[in-house]
Amino acid sequence: MKFKSVLLALLFMSATAGAVVVTESFDSRAGFASGTAVWNQALGKVHPTLHVTNYNGGPALYEFSIGDGAHGAFEPATYSAFSPNLDVPGKKIYLDTTVFPALNVTRFELAAGWTLIPTGANPLIIYSQSTVDIQGIIDCTGDAGGASFGATPGAGGVGHCGGAIGGGGGAVGFAGQNGADASAGVTGGRAGNFVGAAGVGGGGGGGWSGGLPRPAPGTGATGAGGQAGVYSGDPEFALPLAAGSGGGGGSGTTTAAGGGGGGGGGTVIIHAAGTVNLGSATDPTIGFVYVNGGAGGGSNTGSGAGGGGAGGSVQIFAGDTLNIYNTAGAGASQAEGGAGGMNSAAGVGGDGGVGRSWLSAVNFNYTGHYSPAEEPPNNGGWVEFNSASQYVITKPVDTMGLFGKVTSLSVTPVSPDLTLELAGSDDDFAADDTGWSTSTAAVAGKRFLRMRIRIATSNVLAPVMADSAVFVFEPGLRENFDFKSAGCGRIKGSPPPPQSGLVLLLLPLLLGFLKFQAQRQQGSG
Repeated sequence: MKFKSVLLALLFMSATAGAVVVTESFDSRAGFASGTAVWNQALGKVHPTLHVTNYNGGPALYEFSIGDGAHGAFEPATYSAFSPNLDVPGKKIYLDTTVFPALNVTRFELAAGWTLIPTGANPLIIYSQSTVDIQGIIDCTGDAGGASFGATPGAGGVGHCGGAIGGGGGAVGFAGQNGADASAGVTGGRAGNFVGAAGVGGGGGGGWSGGLPRPAPGTGATGAGGQAGVYSGDPEFALPLAAGSGGGGGSGTTTAAGGGGGGGGGTVIIHAAGTVNLGSATDPTIGFVYVNGGAGGGSNTGSGAGGGGAGGSVQIFAGDTLNIYNTAGAGASQAEGGAGGMNSAAGVGGDGGVGRSWLSAVNFNYTGHYSPAEEPPNNGGWVEFNSASQYVITKPVDTMGLFGKVTSLSVTPVSPDLTLELAGSDDDFAADDTGWSTSTAAVAGKRFLRMRIRIATSNVLAPVMADSAVFVFEPGLRENFDFKSAGCGRIKGSPPPPQSGLVLLLLPLLLGFLKFQAQRQQGSG
């Protein structure tokens, strides 16, 4: 809350004056206590939560979060705070998703020329209380499987942002390894089996899409290629969050080792209260989100090549406009399966399955496109703000026992969608509580006061948002003042002291407000 006005009012208050103005402008979380609405410190507003509606052709609602902004702004000046090993010359940001399982930012800006490379096993999740501007590259592509060299098998490609690892190539005289599963129902490509002198390619990893192209089996001289992974459509992201599965490793032969399977593409989730940009209106060649599966590792020795990893998952929701400016042929957002590894003879690896996309916003502006599009029969739907009655509650204000009466109570802007209420207590709401009321008389004489801002929007696409909440109270004069200094005793019914004397009397009150402000700021960190 804005205590500067409170302190100044108290400092210069005379014996007969005294209105104290308490203002909450929502531009930090210092004053936040609880609530169901969004206390948006980036915008300095309170607004309803958001959801996607009419996706999959129906009226169902898919609620989503935009976070609390606790990590501040993600922008060029703060990259090093998110990436201790920031590569400035190479313009690479290494973000550990174990440290940041979700980025709760006030805004997100990935500048042109920069590449965000998530590390760790978790998906990349970005919650922004305002905008997301991607002019660089978010790269959660699975690594390619390693190629085999003579008797040395290729390693399985590593998955990123939750993508599964590919299976290793088989050693001389051995089958390859299966690619890792994304889940029990979406499995990695099966390995190429050892059949002797003929190479057998690994199967492509299964993806999260029931559409085409689907994962492919590997090939072999005997027709016994590694089986493709199992795929499963989940266009609504209803199942536990998972990315692409790994491709199967190719088989060895009696003289050579097989290639490794590609790693699965990862998962990228982006939710924003405001606009999301992929690319720039002035440069249609920048701004990418990659969650492609990694390619299978090849072999030129007659052994089996690895299968491709499956594409991952991309979900982007915007509470304003989603702009896709990038016109790249493969798409600004890509979740394609990795290509199977090649061989000069038989034993080619199978391609990985395609991943999934779900992009939705209040408004759409598509100069470019993304790939794949939503899986049929799903459509993206559109984003709305919740019309249900929601609220936020501020932390209590301690009037230090000098409270007399509240003279005004207001919320800005004035709208029938917004209601401001007060509650009072004598014990900081431990047991004593007046309950919520719009009547200023209901809290008369209470030491602790707190506000509740209720919002029930009548426009789900462009809701009224609360900018500030204010109450004004007149301090009462204590009948008794206790002094511990010798010779003062108790003063009762004395005439008003001069202004300088009143300042001394109010000094404990000022110190109390300063202490309270410091505690609130610590709580917001």
